[in-house]
Amino acid sequence: MPQAVISLLFAALAAMAQQPQPAWQPRSLVHDGATRTWNETVPAACTSPRARCPVLVALHGGGGRTSGVQFAGGTGLAAAGGARGYIVLAPDALGDNWNDGRPELAAGIDDVGFIRAMLADLRGRAGVDPARIFATGASNGGLMSYRLACEGGFRAVAPVIANMGADLIESCRPPRNVSLFMMPGTADRLMPYQGGAVARGFGDRGTIVSSDRTLDFWSVAMGCGVTASSERFDPVRDDTAVTVTRYDGCRGGVVVQRWTVEGGGHTWPGREGGRGLRARLVGPTATEFSATQVILDFFDAVGRER
Repeated sequence: MPQAVISLLFAALAAMAQQPQPAWQPRSLVHDGATRTWNETVPAACTSPRARCPVLVALHGGGGRTSGVQFAGGTGLAAAGGARGYIVLAPDALGDNWNDGRPELAAGIDDVGFIRAMLADLRGRAGVDPARIFATGASNGGLMSYRLACEGGFRAVAPVIANMGADLIESCRPPRNVSLFMMPGTADRLMPYQGGAVARGFGDRGTIVSSDRTLDFWSVAMGCGVTASSERFDPVRDDTAVTVTRYDGCRGGVVVQRWTVEGGGHTWPGREGGRGLRARLVGPTATEFSATQVILDFFDAVGRER
Protein backbone atom coordinates (compact mmCIF):
# COMPACT_ATOMS: atom_id res chain seq x y z
CA MET A 1 0.00 0.00 0.00
CA PRO A 2 1.49 3.39 -0.92
CA GLN A 3 2.90 5.33 2.03
CA ALA A 4 0.63 8.31 1.36
CA VAL A 5 -2.44 6.07 1.54
CA ILE A 6 -1.18 4.45 4.74
CA SER A 7 -0.67 7.84 6.37
CA LEU A 8 -4.18 8.96 5.41
CA LEU A 9 -5.75 5.79 6.80
CA PHE A 10 -3.88 6.02 10.10
CA ALA A 11 -4.79 9.71 10.36
CA ALA A 12 -8.46 8.84 9.80
CA LEU A 13 -8.35 6.32 12.64
CA ALA A 14 -6.79 8.86 14.97
CA ALA A 15 -9.28 11.56 14.00
CA MET A 16 -12.21 9.23 14.59
CA ALA A 17 -10.95 8.39 18.09
CA GLN A 18 -10.79 12.11 18.96
CA GLN A 19 -14.29 13.04 17.78
CA PRO A 20 -16.77 13.84 20.57
CA GLN A 21 -19.79 11.62 20.93
CA PRO A 22 -22.99 13.29 19.70
CA ALA A 23 -26.01 14.15 21.81
CA TRP A 24 -28.66 11.55 21.07
CA GLN A 25 -32.36 12.34 20.89
CA PRO A 26 -34.59 9.33 21.64
CA ARG A 27 -37.62 8.88 19.38
CA SER A 28 -40.44 6.38 19.01
CA LEU A 29 -43.56 5.67 17.02
CA VAL A 30 -46.17 2.94 16.79
CA HIS A 31 -45.86 0.85 13.66
CA ASP A 32 -47.79 -2.31 12.83
CA GLY A 33 -49.14 -2.44 16.38
CA ALA A 34 -45.75 -2.21 18.12
CA THR A 35 -43.82 0.67 19.65
CA ARG A 36 -40.62 1.08 17.67
CA THR A 37 -37.66 3.07 18.94
CA TRP A 38 -34.60 4.80 17.60
CA ASN A 39 -32.15 7.53 18.51
CA GLU A 40 -31.02 10.31 16.24
CA THR A 41 -28.53 13.12 16.03
CA VAL A 42 -29.35 16.08 13.82
CA PRO A 43 -26.67 18.70 13.03
CA ALA A 44 -27.81 22.24 13.78
CA ALA A 45 -27.66 23.16 10.10
CA CYS A 46 -30.20 20.42 9.34
CA THR A 47 -32.95 21.63 11.68
CA SER A 48 -34.27 24.05 9.07
CA PRO A 49 -36.93 22.49 6.82
CA ARG A 50 -35.19 24.23 3.89
CA ALA A 51 -31.95 22.31 4.49
CA ARG A 52 -30.94 19.42 2.22
CA CYS A 53 -28.99 17.13 4.52
CA PRO A 54 -27.87 13.55 3.87
CA VAL A 55 -29.21 10.83 6.15
CA LEU A 56 -27.34 7.79 7.46
CA VAL A 57 -29.28 4.83 8.88
CA ALA A 58 -26.98 2.73 11.09
CA LEU A 59 -28.22 -0.86 11.56
CA HIS A 60 -26.88 -2.84 14.50
CA GLY A 61 -26.14 -6.56 14.39
CA GLY A 62 -28.46 -9.28 15.65
CA GLY A 63 -28.57 -11.32 18.80
CA GLY A 64 -30.08 -8.72 21.11
CA ARG A 65 -26.77 -7.71 22.71
CA THR A 66 -26.45 -4.28 21.15
CA SER A 67 -28.65 -1.30 20.44
CA GLY A 68 -28.63 1.22 17.65
CA VAL A 69 -26.86 3.77 19.85
CA GLN A 70 -24.20 1.27 20.91
CA PHE A 71 -23.52 0.33 17.29
CA ALA A 72 -23.51 3.84 15.84
CA GLY A 73 -21.46 5.13 18.76
CA GLY A 74 -19.03 2.23 19.00
CA THR A 75 -18.20 2.24 15.29
CA GLY A 76 -17.83 6.02 15.24
CA LEU A 77 -20.55 6.34 12.60
CA ALA A 78 -22.48 8.87 14.67
CA ALA A 79 -19.55 11.15 15.43
CA ALA A 80 -17.91 10.89 12.00
CA GLY A 81 -21.22 11.18 10.16
CA GLY A 82 -22.27 14.19 12.21
CA ALA A 83 -18.94 15.88 11.53
CA ARG A 84 -19.66 15.53 7.80
CA GLY A 85 -23.15 16.98 8.11
CA TYR A 86 -25.14 13.73 8.13
CA ILE A 87 -28.29 13.21 10.12
CA VAL A 88 -27.64 9.87 11.83
CA LEU A 89 -30.49 7.53 12.73
CA ALA A 90 -29.80 4.55 15.01
CA PRO A 91 -32.91 2.32 15.04
CA ASP A 92 -33.50 -0.67 17.32
CA ALA A 93 -34.71 -4.06 16.15
CA LEU A 94 -37.89 -5.40 17.74
CA GLY A 95 -36.53 -8.27 19.78
CA ASP A 96 -33.21 -9.81 18.89
CA ASN A 97 -32.98 -9.47 15.11
CA TRP A 98 -33.93 -7.52 12.02
CA ASN A 99 -36.21 -9.18 9.50
CA ASP A 100 -33.60 -9.24 6.75
CA GLY A 101 -35.42 -11.78 4.57
CA ARG A 102 -34.26 -14.98 6.24
CA PRO A 103 -37.46 -16.82 7.22
CA GLU A 104 -35.75 -18.22 10.32
CA LEU A 105 -35.39 -14.80 11.99
CA ALA A 106 -37.93 -12.10 12.89
CA ALA A 107 -40.43 -13.40 10.35
CA GLY A 108 -43.56 -11.27 10.17
CA ILE A 109 -41.96 -8.14 11.62
CA ASP A 110 -42.27 -5.21 9.21
CA ASP A 111 -38.83 -3.67 9.64
CA VAL A 112 -38.82 -2.18 6.15
CA GLY A 113 -42.07 -0.39 6.94
CA PHE A 114 -40.72 0.78 10.30
CA ILE A 115 -37.60 2.28 8.73
CA ARG A 116 -39.71 4.05 6.12
CA ALA A 117 -41.96 5.40 8.88
CA MET A 118 -38.90 6.56 10.84
CA LEU A 119 -37.63 8.46 7.78
CA ALA A 120 -41.06 10.02 7.22
CA ASP A 121 -41.15 11.13 10.86
CA LEU A 122 -37.71 12.73 10.46
CA ARG A 123 -38.83 14.73 7.42
CA GLY A 124 -41.39 16.47 9.59
CA ARG A 125 -38.65 17.87 11.83
CA ALA A 126 -35.52 18.29 9.70
CA GLY A 127 -34.35 19.23 6.25
CA VAL A 128 -33.66 15.98 4.38
CA ASP A 129 -32.18 15.47 0.92
CA PRO A 130 -34.31 12.59 -0.45
CA ALA A 131 -31.59 11.79 -3.00
CA ARG A 132 -28.97 11.18 -0.28
CA ILE A 133 -30.40 8.58 2.05
CA PHE A 134 -27.90 5.84 2.94
CA ALA A 135 -27.76 2.74 5.13
CA THR A 136 -24.97 0.67 6.57
CA GLY A 137 -24.93 -2.20 9.04
CA ALA A 138 -22.94 -5.09 10.38
CA SER A 139 -23.90 -8.78 10.28
CA ASN A 140 -27.72 -8.97 10.65
CA GLY A 141 -27.74 -5.20 10.13
CA GLY A 142 -25.70 -5.68 6.96
CA LEU A 143 -28.19 -8.23 5.65
CA MET A 144 -30.96 -5.78 6.50
CA SER A 145 -29.24 -3.11 4.41
CA TYR A 146 -29.33 -5.50 1.42
CA ARG A 147 -33.07 -5.84 1.96
CA LEU A 148 -33.49 -2.06 2.02
CA ALA A 149 -31.62 -1.87 -1.28
CA CYS A 150 -33.96 -4.51 -2.71
CA GLU A 151 -37.01 -2.54 -1.54
CA GLY A 152 -35.86 0.87 -2.82
CA GLY A 153 -35.62 4.36 -1.35
CA PHE A 154 -31.86 4.39 -0.66
CA ARG A 155 -29.12 5.93 -2.78
CA ALA A 156 -26.47 3.53 -1.48
CA VAL A 157 -25.96 0.84 1.13
CA ALA A 158 -22.82 -0.58 2.72
CA PRO A 159 -23.21 -4.07 4.24
CA VAL A 160 -20.27 -5.09 6.44
CA ILE A 161 -19.49 -8.75 7.30
CA ALA A 162 -22.64 -9.85 5.47
CA ASN A 163 -23.55 -11.67 2.26
CA MET A 164 -27.07 -11.81 0.85
CA GLY A 165 -29.49 -14.31 2.32
CA ALA A 166 -30.28 -17.31 0.13
CA ASP A 167 -34.00 -16.47 0.18
CA LEU A 168 -33.58 -12.74 -0.38
CA ILE A 169 -31.39 -13.10 -3.46
CA GLU A 170 -34.15 -15.11 -5.14
CA SER A 171 -36.82 -12.47 -4.52
CA CYS A 172 -34.80 -9.25 -4.74
CA ARG A 173 -35.91 -6.94 -7.57
CA PRO A 174 -34.47 -3.47 -6.86
CA PRO A 175 -37.00 -0.87 -8.09
CA ARG A 176 -34.37 1.85 -8.47
CA ASN A 177 -30.65 2.32 -8.97
CA VAL A 178 -28.62 1.88 -5.79
CA SER A 179 -24.86 1.88 -5.21
CA LEU A 180 -23.39 -0.90 -3.09
CA PHE A 181 -20.24 -1.17 -0.97
CA MET A 182 -19.64 -4.67 0.44
CA MET A 183 -17.02 -5.36 3.11
CA PRO A 184 -16.71 -9.10 3.92
CA GLY A 185 -13.92 -10.97 5.72
CA THR A 186 -12.49 -14.19 4.32
CA ALA A 187 -11.87 -15.62 7.82
CA ASP A 188 -15.40 -14.89 9.07
CA ARG A 189 -16.68 -18.08 10.73
CA LEU A 190 -20.09 -16.64 11.61
CA MET A 191 -20.93 -15.18 8.19
CA PRO A 192 -18.92 -17.50 5.91
CA TYR A 193 -17.33 -15.84 2.90
CA GLN A 194 -18.13 -18.85 0.71
CA GLY A 195 -21.74 -18.97 1.87
CA GLY A 196 -23.65 -21.56 3.88
CA ALA A 197 -25.20 -21.67 7.34
CA VAL A 198 -24.96 -18.48 9.40
CA ALA A 199 -23.34 -18.85 12.84
CA ARG A 200 -23.21 -22.62 12.58
CA GLY A 201 -23.61 -24.18 16.03
CA PHE A 202 -25.74 -21.32 17.40
CA GLY A 203 -29.13 -22.54 16.24
CA ASP A 204 -30.82 -22.24 12.86
CA ARG A 205 -30.08 -18.73 11.63
CA GLY A 206 -30.64 -19.41 7.96
CA THR A 207 -28.23 -19.52 5.06
CA ILE A 208 -26.41 -17.01 2.90
CA VAL A 209 -24.92 -17.18 -0.58
CA SER A 210 -21.23 -16.55 -1.19
CA SER A 211 -19.67 -13.12 -1.32
CA ASP A 212 -18.84 -13.67 -5.00
CA ARG A 213 -22.43 -14.54 -5.86
CA THR A 214 -23.64 -11.48 -3.94
CA LEU A 215 -21.26 -9.23 -5.86
CA ASP A 216 -22.25 -10.81 -9.18
CA PHE A 217 -25.93 -10.35 -8.41
CA TRP A 218 -25.58 -6.63 -7.79
CA SER A 219 -23.28 -5.98 -10.74
CA VAL A 220 -25.86 -7.61 -13.05
CA ALA A 221 -28.86 -6.01 -11.33
CA MET A 222 -27.29 -2.56 -11.70
CA GLY A 223 -26.30 -3.10 -15.33
CA CYS A 224 -22.56 -2.85 -14.72
CA GLY A 225 -19.94 -3.84 -17.26
CA VAL A 226 -18.54 -7.34 -17.31
CA THR A 227 -15.07 -6.23 -16.25
CA ALA A 228 -14.24 -4.88 -12.81
CA SER A 229 -11.07 -3.16 -11.68
CA SER A 230 -9.15 -4.94 -8.92
CA GLU A 231 -6.30 -3.85 -6.67
CA ARG A 232 -4.71 -5.57 -3.68
CA PHE A 233 -3.21 -3.75 -0.69
CA ASP A 234 -0.78 -5.79 1.40
CA PRO A 235 -0.76 -5.56 5.21
CA VAL A 236 1.37 -3.09 7.09
CA ARG A 237 0.67 -3.51 10.77
CA ASP A 238 -1.55 -6.61 11.04
CA ASP A 239 -2.10 -9.88 9.18
CA THR A 240 -5.00 -8.73 7.02
CA ALA A 241 -4.83 -7.54 3.43
CA VAL A 242 -7.49 -5.80 1.34
CA THR A 243 -8.54 -6.51 -2.23
CA VAL A 244 -10.66 -3.77 -3.78
CA THR A 245 -12.99 -4.84 -6.60
CA ARG A 246 -14.97 -2.06 -8.28
CA TYR A 247 -17.53 -1.85 -11.05
CA ASP A 248 -17.98 1.57 -12.65
CA GLY A 249 -20.08 2.35 -15.69
CA CYS A 250 -23.18 0.91 -14.10
CA ARG A 251 -26.67 2.12 -14.88
CA GLY A 252 -27.41 5.67 -13.79
CA GLY A 253 -23.87 6.28 -12.50
CA VAL A 254 -24.18 3.58 -9.84
CA VAL A 255 -21.00 2.13 -8.32
CA VAL A 256 -20.74 -1.46 -7.07
CA GLN A 257 -17.62 -2.29 -5.11
CA ARG A 258 -16.24 -4.73 -2.57
CA TRP A 259 -13.38 -4.41 -0.12
CA THR A 260 -12.48 -8.01 0.70
CA VAL A 261 -10.62 -8.16 4.01
CA GLU A 262 -8.34 -11.14 3.49
CA GLY A 263 -7.86 -12.81 6.85
CA GLY A 264 -10.51 -10.60 8.44
CA GLY A 265 -13.07 -12.04 10.84
CA HIS A 266 -16.58 -11.09 11.94
CA THR A 267 -15.56 -7.60 13.03
CA TRP A 268 -15.86 -3.96 11.97
CA PRO A 269 -12.48 -2.91 10.49
CA GLY A 270 -10.80 -0.24 12.56
CA ARG A 271 -12.80 -1.11 15.68
CA GLU A 272 -11.68 -3.19 18.65
CA GLY A 273 -12.85 -6.74 18.04
CA GLY A 274 -12.84 -7.93 21.63
CA ARG A 275 -10.64 -10.08 23.83
CA GLY A 276 -10.52 -13.59 25.16
CA LEU A 277 -13.33 -15.91 24.10
CA ARG A 278 -15.04 -13.21 22.02
CA ALA A 279 -11.84 -12.55 20.06
CA ARG A 280 -11.47 -16.26 19.32
CA LEU A 281 -15.10 -16.42 18.18
CA VAL A 282 -15.17 -13.39 15.90
CA GLY A 283 -11.63 -13.70 14.55
CA PRO A 284 -9.07 -11.09 13.49
CA THR A 285 -9.87 -7.40 13.18
CA ALA A 286 -8.36 -5.34 10.36
CA THR A 287 -6.58 -2.27 11.71
CA GLU A 288 -5.20 -1.05 8.37
CA PHE A 289 -8.21 1.20 7.76
CA SER A 290 -11.41 2.48 9.30
CA ALA A 291 -14.56 0.96 7.79
CA THR A 292 -16.46 3.97 9.10
CA GLN A 293 -14.33 6.48 7.23
CA VAL A 294 -14.17 4.63 3.91
CA ILE A 295 -17.93 3.97 3.94
CA LEU A 296 -18.61 7.66 4.53
CA ASP A 297 -16.14 8.52 1.76
CA PHE A 298 -18.12 6.21 -0.54
CA PHE A 299 -21.45 7.76 0.43
CA ASP A 300 -20.03 11.25 -0.06
CA ALA A 301 -18.79 10.32 -3.53
CA VAL A 302 -21.92 8.59 -4.85
CA GLY A 303 -24.07 11.31 -3.31
CA ARG A 304 -22.32 13.89 -5.48
CA GLU A 305 -22.77 11.89 -8.68
CA ARG A 306 -26.20 12.88 -9.98
